[in-house]
Amino acid sequence: MTYAQITGDSQITAYTLWSGRAIDAYFLLGGILYGFAAWYYQYQFHGRIFKP
Repeated sequence: MTYAQITGDSQITAYTLWSGRAIDAYFLLGGILYGFAAWYYQYQFHGRIFKP
């Protein structure tokens, strides 16, 4: 879908573009942080169990 179809307006404003990019960046940062938290959990709590 295009921005015009999503917003219902033929002229896209700078606010629309930047707010969309900000939301995308917010979710990307959240995904990176959750991935790091999962890796850290695996390393801290499960990595030591299997080591001799």
